[in-house]
Amino acid sequence: MMKRTRDLLITRHLLIYLLLGLVPLVTPVDYVVTYFLYILLYGMLAIGLCLLMAYAGQISVGHAAFFGIGAYVSGLLSIHYHIPFWAALPAAGVAAGVVGYLVGFPALRIKGLYLAVMTFAFGELVYVLMRGLDTWTGGPNGLIGIPRAELAGYTFPTVQAYYYLTLGVFVLVFVLAQNLVNSRVGRALRALHGSEHGATALGIDVNRY
Repeated sequence: MMKRTRDLLITRHLLIYLLLGLVPLVTPVDYVVTYFLYILLYGMLAIGLCLLMAYAGQISVGHAAFFGIGAYVSGLLSIHYHIPFWAALPAAGVAAGVVGYLVGFPALRIKGLYLAVMTFAFGELVYVLMRGLDTWTGGPNGLIGIPRAELAGYTFPTVQAYYYLTLGVFVLVFVLAQNLVNSRVGRALRALHGSEHGATALGIDVNRY
């Protein structure tokens, strides 16, 4: 029964990926493809938020701030330091992770609504800084002059090419998140969601997770 359920889930996921892959072929209009591209981008944001809120049971309303930090780091590295796309992208993830650790470490003893207020304040702080430091961030207009992504000698020339790149990253993020959920870390997160005291009694380091 479990094998059948798993096979059905895999089949469903593959079907969804196939349908998403057909989007540029069915609707080659740039506007429509860009719309679906943003769906994939925000889908990756939602996956991270789901791990935090649905599995760990922690409230965060400043999640977009880390998303923005990663985006700006990647863009700034590409524009000012000519770092290639394949190196700027993981660097953005590392930068967002480091900031997340620096913000999360003092918040270890904060729970519930207090954590929500803290993450909200952090999100607003990042928003104000991004608008105020317009010399670096471009302010409300954003960054201008980001070079096209290049991977293994191939430069992505069109919106459709960017869409398939984003779809590939989305699938990778989803698979990694699924493996994380089914791992020891995922089980620990679910235990924390159920009861932090119960998780501690089971020997789970609450502060670590």
